[in-house]
Amino acid sequence: MLKELTSTHKPWLPFYYGWVNVVLAAVAMTATLPARTHGLGLITEQILADLQISPVDFSTINLFATLVGASFCLGIGTAIDRIGTRAVSTVVIALLGVSVCAMSQSQGPITLLITLTLTRGFGQSALSIVSMSIVGKWFRRNVGAAMGVYAVLIAVGFIAATLLTGKAVEGGQWRSVWNFIGLCLLAFSPVCLLLVRSAPSSVELERFKRTDEFSLSQVTNATDDATSVETEGESLFRRAISSSTFWAFGLGTALFNALWSAITLFYESILGERGLAEHYVNAMAALTGAGLVANLVAGWLANHWSLSRLLAVGLALLSVLMLLYPFIDTPLASISHAAGMGVAGGIVTVIFFSAWGKIFGTTQLGRIQSSAQMLTVLASASGPLVLASSRQFTGASTCFFALASLLAFALAIWLWFLKPFRCS
Repeated sequence: MLKELTSTHKPWLPFYYGWVNVVLAAVAMTATLPARTHGLGLITEQILADLQISPVDFSTINLFATLVGASFCLGIGTAIDRIGTRAVSTVVIALLGVSVCAMSQSQGPITLLITLTLTRGFGQSALSIVSMSIVGKWFRRNVGAAMGVYAVLIAVGFIAATLLTGKAVEGGQWRSVWNFIGLCLLAFSPVCLLLVRSAPSSVELERFKRTDEFSLSQVTNATDDATSVETEGESLFRRAISSSTFWAFGLGTALFNALWSAITLFYESILGERGLAEHYVNAMAALTGAGLVANLVAGWLANHWSLSRLLAVGLALLSVLMLLYPFIDTPLASISHAAGMGVAGGIVTVIFFSAWGKIFGTTQLGRIQSSAQMLTVLASASGPLVLASSRQFTGASTCFFALASLLAFALAIWLWFLKPFRCS
């Protein structure tokens, strides 16, 4: 990776190649759809009927697959830092493609468990980290703007992919659709090998005035002593994941992911508690639209304001929205509440994508993002279970939202007064 970073390869495009990587990274993240809850939700009922599995058994399989799949985060970051995003993205996307094709051939609970675990691991865990690193390795000072555009492209990609997949599976042909998606992923793998670049060259950094972002001269001088570089990198990684900064950002984004997965999975029934289930589609549209706008605004703000305070604002808004849940009693209120969730989500999403490289640098970005991604995956897996248990015990979602509000507010206070992390 150091050899590629310090290369004198001349840029052949009139603009910074990092923006090509932004597009490729967004496509890669969209490709995780079959490994995500909202993607699997499109075929859940068909799987239950086809394999004759009860909802409880499927939920157990999904929880186990998600938790085991989270372990795929552990090695992927090291691989990214050592051999680069080009090679890793090529291999991971190919393995995800094989896993999705294999899942389409599942004949029972055991084969479904194995293939779903691989799909979750290579998709939701590994490919998500690779996708973020493809952008993070090319941007630091301007990472907010890059990640804002990246988040918008992902949102558009997920909307389009969800609509197309949903339409395709309407006839009950989930196996053929899933097999086709797997083949598309296999076809995308060589595209990554051809177009993804792991890091900018020294000529590109100088031409596009970005040498101040990466301190290239320091990296170049360090190549004479590989052992020293590895030792310093390990030291930075250990200081990063043991710092209050990592845990404040990690827990803040993880809490949001837990709430997001729980709410979006049960959103229709949650609104049903307020007598507004028929307005579910309009609320989801408001959530998505507001999120897209918030992605762009948050991306711009991330370049001009403290990331910790921007995340604190997002969590504070989330805290208020959780407290307002009992007062949703009209269609307009449900749509307004959903739009607020979209704004909070847009802020937190951009921060999660951009914070790690901007705060901790790019040298150990893969490993640091892997650790953060594991927190969010575990939180996403547990969120729906906690909400479902709370509703079963209390008969409503109110207590769940009240507790979530307190946690979000506490994390917002912590982030607002958080001291900056120093790399050296």
